[in-house]
This record gives sequence, structure tokens and C-alpha cells, in this order.
Amino acid sequence: MYKPIIIGFDGGPLSGKSSTLNYLSNQFTKHPIRGYRFIFAEEAATKLFQANPTRSGGTIGFQLDVMKLQLQEIGSAKDAAAATSDTVVLIADRSLISGLAVYMPEEYKKLFDYDEILNLYDAVFYFDSAVDLVNDTKNGNLYRQESRDEIRLLAKQTRAVLLSHNNFIEIPVFDDIRAKYDYVENKIIDVIHNTSAKCEVA
Repeated sequence: MYKPIIIGFDGGPLSGKSSTLNYLSNQFTKHPIRGYRFIFAEEAATKLFQANPTRSGGTIGFQLDVMKLQLQEIGSAKDAAAATSDTVVLIADRSLISGLAVYMPEEYKKLFDYDEILNLYDAVFYFDSAVDLVNDTKNGNLYRQESRDEIRLLAKQTRAVLLSHNNFIEIPVFDDIRAKYDYVENKIIDVIHNTSAKCEVA
């Protein structure tokens, strides 16, 4: 039996995390890798906004619900890993790491074991934001509330937090989106091949 390989996609808004996740979902569905089962988790905050569009993303209760949903997704990946001989790979749009460190006030961070959350992830991908290259910061995302300056600050804070992970992978901004997708796909394959040997559970 194998424990799941868990990868977090992080970065500030306008970094291309969601579009890359969608591409990888389609790519690995059409061209599966033998012995691996992929699970793709969309951004938890977006799911909650879609369920309740009038809800404010700035409340502590909302952020706690986001983290609860992320933990449920990790639990589901562990259940799936226990039920199959394949190695399960969970790729999540945003990790608990950035959510806890960037969005939660200090008094709430004490409710969590930060080192334990850090160790949940086998790799974290930080996507550089293209905030300075777009005219519309919403870029089709009706739920985005941050200003351009706030997006820059969130990106900076997120990167600083993720640097503490021992498998931090930075994804630069690409002029060619397909080149970016191919680059990330190759990095994912490197991670799962390098991690698989460590994932066997007695």
C-alpha cells in the first residue's frame, strides 16, 4: 500500500494555477501514467464562493471553512490510496501552508501544528503572478476582490512562506501558455518519480 503524493499549487492571484490544473486534469485523463491515479482539487475558496456567492472571503470563519475543506480533500486522497494498488497523486489548487500563514491571524495559527501541515505536502509549486502584465485584475474571476497592490503583496507573502518547504518549486511567468503547461507537467512527473520510492507504507 502507498500513501498519496500530495502537491500544492500556490502563488498570488493571476498566476495561472487554476488554468494549469485544468490542463493537467485533461492531459493525465487522456494520457494516464501507468501505476498512478490523479486527483485534482479545485481551489477550496472558489468552491465555497460558488456555493454561497454573498459570503465574504475576509472573515475568519470563511478561512477556517477553506482549511476544513482542504483537509477533507487530503483525507479523501488517503482513503483512495488505501483502496487501490496504484499510487494516488493529489494536486490541489492552493495548499494549507499558504492559507494558514498568509490569511490566518496569529491567534488562530496556534490552533494548528504548522510543521505537521508543512509535512503534508511532498512538493509545493509557487506560480509567479502575472499581475503587472494584465489590464483587468479580475481576468474573468468574478470572485476576485483584491486590488493590484493587494495581489502583489499576497504574492510576496505567499512566496516567503513557501520557501520554508524542502521541495519548493518556482514556476515563472511564460509568454507561451503551452510552454508553461509543458514545463509544469514535466516538473510534476519529476516529483512523482522522485517521491514514489518514499511512499510505501508497511
